[in-house]
Amino acid sequence: MATNKKLKKLYNMAWAIIVILCLIGTALVVAPQLSRQGRLHEQKLDLEKESRDVDEKIADLRSNQSKFHSDRRFVERTAREMGMVRPDEVVLKPPVDESPATP
Repeated sequence: MATNKKLKKLYNMAWAIIVILCLIGTALVVAPQLSRQGRLHEQKLDLEKESRDVDEKIADLRSNQSKFHSDRRFVERTAREMGMVRPDEVVLKPPVDESPATP
């Protein structure tokens, strides 16, 4: 009988060790996956924001493109901002004074 109790105790201990090892193995497999999932989620959010920004930029460019066909003042202002002048205009540039300013 004493041997039977020892075997039963040993059997129960072996099952406990197997269960603990299975839990540890599961934790070792799942933990990196959870970390990876978190990184992928952050990357997804960043890419979605970038996509919204690009969509907004595309909408602005399309708006500007339609203005080039319909709004002469927009064309003139854009050309001026790029430094363009009409062929009959004279550009006056102030001389650059390279001497230090005295107070």
